[in-house]
Amino acid sequence: MDKRSFTASGPVFADVKDHLFTQYSEPHYDDSTGISWEELIKGVDRILEEKKDIPPIKRKAELFSYVLMNSRIDVDPTDWLADHFDRAGNILYKLHERRRAEAGDTVIPGAKAIIEFGREKGSFFAELDLGHVSPGWRFLLEKGIPGIMDMALKNFLTITHPV
Repeated sequence: MDKRSFTASGPVFADVKDHLFTQYSEPHYDDSTGISWEELIKGVDRILEEKKDIPPIKRKAELFSYVLMNSRIDVDPTDWLADHFDRAGNILYKLHERRRAEAGDTVIPGAKAIIEFGREKGSFFAELDLGHVSPGWRFLLEKGIPGIMDMALKNFLTITHPV
């Protein structure tokens, strides 16, 4: 039997592998599935302006939803999933980077200098992380590492039996 023939589910891997290897670097977006880059960017700018007074995390969620609902997709008959969407030049990542820069300049001034110092000296690499939440962050900001160590020691000394 010819191994390069079509199967019940479509072509065999050997027939489409070259295409599959380039599907992310050379997408073919279907114009009927969403709006153009220019329109998408205008919509993002509109949301940024209209929602400038809401918390950044809510604005980010609205932007993410808008981009997903309005982006063109690559409808690929050789792929089982329609998971390639036109991100308008990775607009969400660029907005995230802009927000990090703004926060580094305004919300926590000095962070950028510390991060750059570590990078220059080769002693550590860090970045301003706006995507994770730490339980007890108010305590951490108020008491710092010494406060955490004091609390841990006090709690440790109250243990009456091994865990």
